[in-house]
Amino acid sequence: MSLEQHNALIEQLKPLLMEDNFHELFEHLTSDETNSTRFLLKMELNRLSSLCTRVIDLRDKSELPCSSFTSGSQTHFLDEPAKSSFIETLALYQD
Repeated sequence: MSLEQHNALIEQLKPLLMEDNFHELFEHLTSDETNSTRFLLKMELNRLSSLCTRVIDLRDKSELPCSSFTSGSQTHFLDEPAKSSFIETLALYQD
């Protein structure tokens, strides 16, 4: 199984990770998959949901002006579109 073949399913499952009934949702959405594929999907979802402590600094990568943005104990340097996306994603994945 290649995870690239299951990108749409992974994207569908990522926001559901924080739901109380994730296990049931996962079972329902992956009912057509083999046990091996389900295991690999769970491993990938665990990897994607693990805590990331990297600072995002777009000052040298964006043509737009960047400003500092603090989230938790980290200060990132983001342009406005990236800041908006960051805030939307925090809400989607419950911080």
